[in-house]
Amino acid sequence: YDAFALSNQYIAMAVGDVAGKGVPGAITMASLYTVFHEYATDPLNTPSDVMTVVNERLHDDRGTDLCATLFYGVLSLSNGNMRSCNAGHPPPILYRTDGSVSLLDTGGLILGPFLKAEYQVGSVDISEGDVLVLYTDGAIEARNKKNEQFEIEGLIRVLQTCPGLSADEIKEFLTTALKRHTGGSTHHDDVTIITLKVMAGFH
Repeated sequence: YDAFALSNQYIAMAVGDVAGKGVPGAITMASLYTVFHEYATDPLNTPSDVMTVVNERLHDDRGTDLCATLFYGVLSLSNGNMRSCNAGHPPPILYRTDGSVSLLDTGGLILGPFLKAEYQVGSVDISEGDVLVLYTDGAIEARNKKNEQFEIEGLIRVLQTCPGLSADEIKEFLTTALKRHTGGSTHHDDVTIITLKVMAGFH
C-alpha cells in the first residue's frame, strides 16, 4: 500500500496483494511495487495507463505464474474528483454522509497472467464528510468459529456506526470489529485497512 503526492494537485493511493507467501510472495510484491512506482509517479499517466503497462511488465518479467491484484486511485485536491482503476482487487468502499455506498470496482482483470488485458478508468466525486476505505481480501475473508466470512457487508455495517468519527477512529472501529468477528484467532491472510475521510470541502 502507498499514498503519495502527484505534483501539488493530486493525492495518489494504492493497495495491492499478490498470490503466494514467504520469500516468493515478497519477491513478487517487490517487483509489483517497483514497476508500479516507475509509472504511477508520472502525473501524465492515467490509472488505466499505469495498470496496462504494469500488467505487461509483470507478464514479461514472470510470465503467467505471477498473479497480483491492485487498486490505484488519484484524487484531485481542487474538486474532489477521484479517477481510479481496479485490477481484480476487492473494491474500496466509498461511504457517503447520506449513508449511501459506492464500490470502486471499475478496472479490469488481475495483473500478470493476461498479457492483452484491458483496463478502464472509473470516476467518482468525493465530498466533505465522505469516507473511503481501502483494504485487502484478508479483511473480508476473515472467518469466525462458524466459518463465516466478515465480507464487505461487515465493513459497511461498521461504517454505518461511525458518523462524526475521524479516519483513525474509524480504522480502530473496523479493526476491533474484525477481531471480535474472528474471536481474536490468528488470521490466515494479511490484513490491510486504510481509511481516508474528507474533513473540509475541496477548492
